[in-house]
Order: sequence, then C-alpha cells, then structure tokens
Amino acid sequence: MVMKKRGLSDVVAVTLIILIAIAAVVIVWAFVSNMLRTTGEELEAVCLGVDVKPISCNATSDNVLVQYGAGEQQLSKVKVIVYDVTGASVTTDCIVPFNPLDTKSCTATIAAAGDSVAVAGVYIDDSANEKTCPASTEKATCTA
Repeated sequence: MVMKKRGLSDVVAVTLIILIAIAAVVIVWAFVSNMLRTTGEELEAVCLGVDVKPISCNATSDNVLVQYGAGEQQLSKVKVIVYDVTGASVTTDCIVPFNPLDTKSCTATIAAAGDSVAVAGVYIDDSANEKTCPASTEKATCTA
C-alpha cells in the first residue's frame, strides 16, 4: 500500500517564515519610529524648569515687567509676545540675561491699553544653539 505524504513543501515553509519575519519587522518599526518621533522633544524637559511670566505691562511707556521663577536654567533672553484685541501678535526680543528669581524690565511695542502680553524664555543648549520654550500661559493685560 502506498501512502501519500501530506505536509508543507520546503518552498511554502520558507515563504511563511519570510512573511512572518517581515511582519515582525513592520510591527517593531511602528513601535520604534513612534518613540523616535517623540524623543526629539528634549526641549520640553528643560523648559519644564523655566517659569517665566509677565507681571505687568504699561502701554504708555512700552514697558513689560518680567519675572523668572525658581528655575535652574539661565536664560539668554526673553521673547515678549504682545497680543492686540484682535488676537494678532508681535514678538520682541528682550536681550537681558535672566537668572532664577530675577525680575527685569523689557521694552516692547504695545499698541494700546487692553493689549495682553505673554513671555517665552530662550536658553542656550549644550551645542550653543538658542532654544525657545513655549510662551507662558499667564498673560498680563496692559494698562495706560
């Protein structure tokens, strides 16, 4: 009696192994590429310690008082963002070194009383590049 052999041929077995390997690579790449995209945000870790906020704003003298909290990072300057009543903004650099717990005065072009001001700290990273932190959530309303 002749028995028929039933089973996978070598070609089918190799093809299945290759498909499984390709599927594994795709799954690992999806996981790793997501991690690589989010690790580019190292700026945020430094900026968590940058507590800079506007204290007051005077439209007559174009003067903004800025306070830097108890952070660890020295700031090379602060960007002053002035928002008018329509929401349009103008950014001015206040090139004054800020150390933790400093309160300093900055000059910015303020159109009128009622404008609001936010600030963003700028620091120098290890590669001597300027990095700007996100603008403060706190805003000061300008008075006349």
